[in-house]
Amino acid sequence: MSAIRKSFSAEQTRGSVKVVAKFVHAVDLGGNFQLVLAGLQGLVGSDSVKIVRQMRHFDRTRIMARHEKAVRMPPGKASCSLGSELLGDLLHTTNLGSVLCITEVNASIDARDKLDQFGLREVVTLSLCTERDFSDFLEFQFERPLLEHNRQLLEILGSVLSQSWLDRAPGVAAMLLARQPCQNSEDREPKFANVLSVQNPAGLTRSEYRICMLVQEGRLPDKLSEILQISKSTFRSHMRSIFLKTGVSGHLELVHLLHQSGNQTRDGLQMKAVQR
Repeated sequence: MSAIRKSFSAEQTRGSVKVVAKFVHAVDLGGNFQLVLAGLQGLVGSDSVKIVRQMRHFDRTRIMARHEKAVRMPPGKASCSLGSELLGDLLHTTNLGSVLCITEVNASIDARDKLDQFGLREVVTLSLCTERDFSDFLEFQFERPLLEHNRQLLEILGSVLSQSWLDRAPGVAAMLLARQPCQNSEDREPKFANVLSVQNPAGLTRSEYRICMLVQEGRLPDKLSEILQISKSTFRSHMRSIFLKTGVSGHLELVHLLHQSGNQTRDGLQMKAVQR
């Protein structure tokens, strides 16, 4: 413990006390979470921090609150959670207050490519609660490597922040969700007009593309993992990635988008036939 304390500056120690106090006040009285997240961001040197809710039984992730130094994400992706996409169901099994670093937990090439895509070196999650239907967590995004003493600070604060979140006043989470729609109004229009074109504009993997084809054919979500012969956990991970890449917020929006793609493909073929 003494070694850990030596790595913290007096300013950081005072800052951590202030941030915890503001967090407790916000969850008790529904205060200004923007100030709280800005304090957390400055405390550990992250470039973005969010409170995220990941549903357990269907593929939807909601950003409850967020604060960013600058919008680093491509258009239509400002509200996404890389922690949710890359850690998946693991977020439902972590201990309260625990800290996970994506570069340690998911060392796959896809994970590294995803971080590179957004100009990030690390994404860290801190578990706030795990309920029957959902899990809430803090997500920190770093454009530079996470310093060890900042990681240690998050681990120390984890239990306090998670307990405060569990003891939050009724209605606080609902208030935050009401303030953050599933998509920003400027992002309502799909980024890609024809997701399933041969150009593959969304950059879907082969597995993701096949899933979209099956969804377009009308296959039900609970049957897709059996058809593809993959685990439900892997299937949910694919779906989160598809939602992120296409800019939709859930399965129904994906069905609508793919239906539009199918119509455009058929219209294009008919036009070519007429021209011939």
